Amino acid sequence: MSFRSQLPDLTRFTFGTGKVDQPDDSQHMRVTRMAMDAGVWFHSSHVYGDGRVFQTLKKVFKEDPGHIPKCIFKVDGMGADLLRDTVQASIEGTGVERVDIAQVCGNPDPSTLIPGAALHDTMMDLKQKGLVASYVLEIFWRGSTNAMQALKGDLFDGYIFYYNVVNREVNNELFDLLHQKQANILSLRTVGGGVENFNDPGDPVAVRKALDDIYQRSGCTSPLEFRTRFVLSDPLVRTTIGATSKPDHLTALMHAVRDAKPLPRAIVDEISALHRTWFSSKGIW
Repeated sequence: MSFRSQLPDLTRFTFGTGKVDQPDDSQHMRVTRMAMDAGVWFHSSHVYGDGRVFQTLKKVFKEDPGHIPKCIFKVDGMGADLLRDTVQASIEGTGVERVDIAQVCGNPDPSTLIPGAALHDTMMDLKQKGLVASYVLEIFWRGSTNAMQALKGDLFDGYIFYYNVVNREVNNELFDLLHQKQANILSLRTVGGGVENFNDPGDPVAVRKALDDIYQRSGCTSPLEFRTRFVLSDPLVRTTIGATSKPDHLTALMHAVRDAKPLPRAIVDEISALHRTWFSSKGIW
């Protein structure tokens, strides 16, 4: 048996909750409520803010239990008991009925994801009990090798990784296979946090210059528009996940995603060519 199913419909923008870690801060409560009222999906983890993010969510969800959002939760994929515990922590910590999408973290070995393995069987059990609806695999550069095997086996409903103008947390081989198989991609970090967060050993000054040059020719009126339109130009991206604790930033993000149209093909190809150089050989596990 397989824990694979159909990825549920996602909103184009997903609210990343990592920054609303002060449950007694009225602004953090307000921006969380704004996102809930907008009807977008939420993305969260029991480790965010040492658990304080869950406290914020639980308070807001209690205010309007009839409109609790669909949620993606990070869960620990490095062992059956760890996965079960983090699923339960997500449900109890926020007050949701189930984990709509479990983001399986930790780069699990493919051998743990086959029938008879404890992790696989626990994932099946949680699904059969209605505690998890869908599973996606988290990928970081060094995990591209294991992720490749999972993708070849069509094990997961989707794949989630940093993907934006300045980040692409998969190597070229895995990125190509994702597109060959038309896999669902959930994109973390809508705007990328700036080139200061560029995770490649290359020269950040050169990166900034290359991207600024493309931006100037993109026809976009703001860096937010440029970065949002880029990631949503990829037809495999089902949602882009952006975090903020500021109401005006949330409004801007939601509007940018709502209005985003694909960038011109030539602009996308230029950025993609840079990515193929910057992220060509990552993936050592």
